[in-house]
Amino acid sequence: RGGLIRNLDASGNGLGLEIGGFTRVTGGRLFDNEVGLVIDQDSEAEATAFEIFTNETGAEIRSGVLRDSRVYGQTGPGIVLAGADVSVIGNRIYSNETGVLHRVVRGSNRIEQNLIYDHAATGVAVEGAQTSGGATLIMNNTVYELNAVAISVGSGSRNVEIRNNVFVRGMEPAIAVDRDSERSFLSDYNLFHSLTGGPLVVWEE
Repeated sequence: RGGLIRNLDASGNGLGLEIGGFTRVTGGRLFDNEVGLVIDQDSEAEATAFEIFTNETGAEIRSGVLRDSRVYGQTGPGIVLAGADVSVIGNRIYSNETGVLHRVVRGSNRIEQNLIYDHAATGVAVEGAQTSGGATLIMNNTVYELNAVAISVGSGSRNVEIRNNVFVRGMEPAIAVDRDSERSFLSDYNLFHSLTGGPLVVWEE
């Protein structure tokens, strides 16, 4: 029932590493691939303590958990959430185009206890999330973005909760919510620190 893989490096491929089922992988480097890591849908697989860097897309998580990893330097998104029941916990995510791109439409999904900073476009982009049910919880993260929106919610997203995060913002808002994504949206107990003028939060953009 599942297995354990340790200290795996993969580079120069279309796909660096794909896991599913009940597999556990820990340690290693995934770099210079089109996609560094894929965790298959409807799995309970977990990837821990990876260094994922300089891919086009760092990781695509369709189910399961990415934990305690460094994800940086992708030309596209660092982490893509796609599928259902995805958890991204305790990672350091920085210097990608977008840190986390969330496109999961169902299930219970968590972005939690991550350090997210220094992105070109957006720290966390929530697009079309939970349109088929379930909920997304973005909690206990530190998001430090001087030139990008920290968290954007759009494309008809539903049931998104942003709670207990620390935001440090520069030129752009910490949270931007599109008009079509206000349904069952909740933001509470967040701490904001602004380094410039302008709005902390944009509602009905």
